Amino acid sequence: MLKELKEYLIMDGAVIAIISAFVVAICSLIALIVNGINLRQETKSRRFQIFQNVFVNLMNLQEKLYTEYANKKQEWFSIFFNSLEFFAYSVNKNYISYKEFKEFFGNAVIRWYEKIFLEYCPDDEKNPKKYKELKSLYNKLKNP
Repeated sequence: MLKELKEYLIMDGAVIAIISAFVVAICSLIALIVNGINLRQETKSRRFQIFQNVFVNLMNLQEKLYTEYANKKQEWFSIFFNSLEFFAYSVNKNYISYKEFKEFFGNAVIRWYEKIFLEYCPDDEKNPKKYKELKSLYNKLKNP
C-alpha cells in the first residue's frame, strides 16, 4: 500500500507541475497582450499630443498675424512656414499618421501653400533647399 501511495503522489506531482506550467504560460500570454495594448495606446497618445501641439501653435500664429505682425508680414510668414515645415516633417516621418493628418489638415495645408506660400514667398518655393518637407507633403496631398 505504501508503494502504491508513493506512485500516486509522484504521478500527482507531475500533473501539478504540468498544470502549473500551463497556468504560468497562460498568465504570461495575457500579460504580453495587455502590455501590447498599453504600448499601442501610449503611441496613440503621443501622436495626438504632437498633433495637438502643432495645431495650437498654428492657431496662435494665425492670431498673432492680426495682432503683433500686422505690419511685419514677412516675419510672420517665416515663423508660420517654419511651423508648417515642422508639421510636414512630423507627418512625412510618420510621427503623425498621414491618414489622420489628411482628414483634418489636408485641405488647410493645400490652401496655405497655394494662397500664402506661393503668393508671398515665391523665392522660397523655387529654392530646393527651403521647406523641403512642406513641398513634399504638398505634392503628396495634391497627387495622391
